[in-house]
Amino acid sequence: MAKLYLLDDNHHTFEDVVAVLRKYFSFPITQGQSIAHIVHNTGKCDIYTGDIEHIKLLYELLRSEGFNVEIDETYEVE
Repeated sequence: MAKLYLLDDNHHTFEDVVAVLRKYFSFPITQGQSIAHIVHNTGKCDIYTGDIEHIKLLYELLRSEGFNVEIDETYEVE
């Protein structure tokens, strides 16, 4: 298991974040807005937990859209 984090940047708007999260994760608008606020206020937010191969695919998709993301492969399920 691993986690995918969305990182803050200075060029994407809240609307951009909501749109990309809807596109790749089918998150409702309110969830996307909440994530955008967390990223803005704390610098990052975990947006997906799952198997590493799926996370690598999501990582590449978000990077291709110009978003800053990181993978935490050390995540362990308790």
